[in-house]
Amino acid sequence: FINLKNVYFLLCGKGDINYINYIMSKNKNKNLFLYENITDEEKGNILGNSDIYFYPTEFEAFGMSLVEAMSHALPITTYDNTAMKEVISRGTSPHGAVYAKFRDKQNLANNLYNLVKDPVLRKNIGELNYKTWSKHYKTEVYSGNIVDIYNQITLKWQREQLANDIIKYINEKSVF
Repeated sequence: FINLKNVYFLLCGKGDINYINYIMSKNKNKNLFLYENITDEEKGNILGNSDIYFYPTEFEAFGMSLVEAMSHALPITTYDNTAMKEVISRGTSPHGAVYAKFRDKQNLANNLYNLVKDPVLRKNIGELNYKTWSKHYKTEVYSGNIVDIYNQITLKWQREQLANDIIKYINEKSVF
């Protein structure tokens, strides 16, 4: 049994005000708190003081906030339907999240419950996330990957230009 007096949900960021008001109106246990327009420093403090990243979205495309949660070694629970699996796992197993079947609210709630009650599971999954973040999303790594792509494109264009210059020279000189 989990004492809900020790469990808090922090809803952070921006969104549809009607949706947010609806969620807040259903806050029966008064353990849901809304933080809008937070600074990067505040976000870092919130993530750094959190135990779990609960991400019940159904339609997110990439989820930069997941990467931010991973950078703080947080375990994640979310649905299995979105690109989140690729963001979190990067094709590796085991995964840094506990996934629920799409729109299966009971499964999602059970996964969250299991993370709340099991500190060893939280720690293990959080460490996997931090390793994945360090390997794939850390600023130096991610920026280096982008620079590599730019360099490959530039090199390809330089080779094509060189090939075109050679062809032009051959045609002008009528070497053959």
